[in-house]
Amino acid sequence: MRDRIFLDSNILIYSSLQDDKEKHNETLNFLEKLKDKIVFISTQVINEVYVTLLKHELKDEDIQNIVSKIIDIYNSSMDMQDKLVINTLTIKNPFL
Repeated sequence: MRDRIFLDSNILIYSSLQDDKEKHNETLNFLEKLKDKIVFISTQVINEVYVTLLKHELKDEDIQNIVSKIIDIYNSSMDMQDKLVINTLTIKNPFL
């Protein structure tokens, strides 16, 4: 049976930002090792990634691309709360 891993938002944030090169590289190396694992990402984690990247002043379009890539890479990801597979995601900034 393959290992199951739940990804925290910090890992996805550090892998997306390059402010801290060392943490960025460490998280990329860690994520590379997860190729044969079953990875879970909750809706809350996706929301935390989105809000944090907004705080780092990334463009909304860039954030949507990052989040879409995360979901594409971990296409077997599930929302742990309701067990639905996440295939697509549309992000709407409620503050615009």
